[in-house]
Amino acid sequence: MELIEPGTNVEEDTEASKDEQFNPHAKGVVQGYKYCRNCGHKVPESTKFCDKCGERMDY
Repeated sequence: MELIEPGTNVEEDTEASKDEQFNPHAKGVVQGYKYCRNCGHKVPESTKFCDKCGERMDY
């Protein structure tokens, strides 16, 4: 967890993080798959539950 110092402009930090958003077309990204948020397992996009840990994949 990152602590924010008093007087820090949070909006500036948010602008910087917009540049670091996930790019689904970046080199190395496999199309047709997504990753489980719970365990990180790669699963097909049509999957409703992770076949490794059982987490719901409704995103």
